[in-house]
Amino acid sequence: MFRRFLSFGVALLVFTGVFLSSAWGGERTINSPSIGAGGLTIGGPKGEAELWFPLPSGTVMSPSRLELSLNYPEGAVSGTVSVFLGNVMIGSSRLASGDKRLVIPLSGAKLQGAKVVIRVLAGLSGGHWDDPSQDAGVQITSARLVLEGVFSMPKSVSQWLASLNEGVAVVVPNEARDEELSAGFALVGTLSRLLPGGRVVLIKASEELSEPFLPKVRVQLDDQQADGVTLDSGGANLLINGVSRGSLRDLCAKIFDPTLMGMMQGATVTGLSEASGGSKGTRWKYQRLSRSWAPGWSYELGDLFLWGGVVDRLSISVKGVVPLSARGEGALDLYVNGQLVCSERLEDGNVDAVLYVPDWVNLKVKNRLKLVVRGAGGPSSLQVSYVKMSYGKAYGMLGDMGALMSEGVPVLVGRDLKWTGLQGALAAFRWLCSSLPSEVPVFPDVRFYGEDVDVPDGFFIFIGNSLPTDMEDRLSVLYKDGQLKLPRKDVEAKLAGEAFWVMGQSLTADGGLAVLVPSRVEVVQEAFEALSNYEVNNVNQDGQVFFFGPDGLKVVDLGLSKPFRWGIGGGLRSLWGSVVDAVKSIHLPTGLLGLPEVPDVSSKKSGHEVSQQGPDQKPDQKAPQQGPDKKPVQEAPRPSPDQKPDQGPESSDHAFGGMGGGTLWILLGGAGTSVALGLVVFFKPSLPGLRLFKKRERRQSTLLTRRRRSRRR
Repeated sequence: MFRRFLSFGVALLVFTGVFLSSAWGGERTINSPSIGAGGLTIGGPKGEAELWFPLPSGTVMSPSRLELSLNYPEGAVSGTVSVFLGNVMIGSSRLASGDKRLVIPLSGAKLQGAKVVIRVLAGLSGGHWDDPSQDAGVQITSARLVLEGVFSMPKSVSQWLASLNEGVAVVVPNEARDEELSAGFALVGTLSRLLPGGRVVLIKASEELSEPFLPKVRVQLDDQQADGVTLDSGGANLLINGVSRGSLRDLCAKIFDPTLMGMMQGATVTGLSEASGGSKGTRWKYQRLSRSWAPGWSYELGDLFLWGGVVDRLSISVKGVVPLSARGEGALDLYVNGQLVCSERLEDGNVDAVLYVPDWVNLKVKNRLKLVVRGAGGPSSLQVSYVKMSYGKAYGMLGDMGALMSEGVPVLVGRDLKWTGLQGALAAFRWLCSSLPSEVPVFPDVRFYGEDVDVPDGFFIFIGNSLPTDMEDRLSVLYKDGQLKLPRKDVEAKLAGEAFWVMGQSLTADGGLAVLVPSRVEVVQEAFEALSNYEVNNVNQDGQVFFFGPDGLKVVDLGLSKPFRWGIGGGLRSLWGSVVDAVKSIHLPTGLLGLPEVPDVSSKKSGHEVSQQGPDQKPDQKAPQQGPDKKPVQEAPRPSPDQKPDQGPESSDHAFGGMGGGTLWILLGGAGTSVALGLVVFFKPSLPGLRLFKKRERRQSTLLTRRRRSRRR
């Protein structure tokens, strides 16, 4: 015991000595945030990717080497990896078959500033490169830049933020108020996205010694101190003090705003909560990751982030230049999350196209886009200039929940779960925020609840050892007396006897997440780590419920096309929802009705459309529509049966010479019943349709009068 205490004391003394010194020399390793959880692929026989690294504050530094961890494609026998700083090559190394780790010496470069972007160019020989839809190539699973030089401690808030790399500890008071816990959650949610490979933790003030090697950012609500951000005299730790909940919220969001870095050049920053910055109102972001090319094709790979609601319709405007090898025979293909969704012919090398994503594509918060140009003679240069999207309703899929995260989202934690339960709620909150871009802050409303819980309306996060009765009308799975109860008996039979420690399910109506922890609350963090890994490996699969127990993680799709509701009132609402699901439309001959066709009211495409412009589009400019001079967009073949079916566009055609039509709906009983509820005919006449109907009626009346007169004669 004495030896352990002595070792800890020595380590703490060394750590304190380092941080109290104004500068030190040697090496420092920086991880690249460009490498996500799934790695970064440089596909094809030739390709490139950009890796950016945050630089610590201090004097001018020299890069020593770049360390890459790789996965190598089958069939490739050799290759070369070159590293560029700007347009100057600063290092190169041969790549032999089977290499898993590559160390590239770097020389002749000086680095200065907040970050550096290094371009990695890979060239391979051997292998098969006939199919650009495959991501065959060099996959980078980690990238570390080793620096040499003299490093000094941060002297300003901006330098402290730039020095974060390995991780950070967010510290709240021991008896933290709800506002301080909410601020801690917000900071962890943002820092986890800024430092995807780092260690970001939330601790109490009494636990600071448990993380001796992590820099600290302390949060407090004190109206007796100045509102702002302060760097301590040693340059190791940061203090964020708010005089109100509103100022604390603004400080936690604006401290990471790159447009406000000019205000943070000193050790004390005031007036930040009142400052205006950033891009408000933006609900999408495209980030290019890499581009690759081979004889006859090229493609660009990027991530498209969509938030602000569950997107059910999407069109993407793409502009750029492509060197076509065969003029008039090129084509632009769009892949979303690994699925070919549409294609458009290219007449020349100038690309200006609007690509429409079909309804059956499962759009998420973070979507992997691949823009493939067939017939290209070299690397393409494409850019997503703007997107136009339509929001639908939340239908209970776990993967949709992150898109609904917004300011003030309630986070309810059972008081009996204590600090461990709070850490579990933080894991859920961090997972929901993980797909959002780092510049999208989310400041929650964290609070404990006792025996009685006031279930809020709208989107919220809940964690407890039981599910409140007031919440049942928004749950799809109930757990009572140790038994699971599901709306579909076949699914319930498959899950009978399911042993779990944690069950999480998406809430119906306005969305949300309910986490049930009947036992072992300490494994909630592990459950959400497993869920994050599941999302990476199953990008096109989703469900409404997950279980985590002795057998690991299990994600279950309940097979519900509409939200299910329990209870008497909920049963009636479920009955009506099932009735709408069971509606069968029969189109009557329009010549008999003479009325316009009624749109499909059962379609979920009832959301509002939002047009988001890019930097090259004027604010009042609308999304371009396809005219007669544009080539029609060709949809990809229909998906396999296990994919979402295409609901098809809403029809506005009027058959029989524009006479219009009517729709007869047969409403069948639902919720497991077979009771027919009735027949309803919906009429929605339009003025042209009525005019045509009256004109035909007058014509028929005239003919009838003539026939009667001829008979009398």
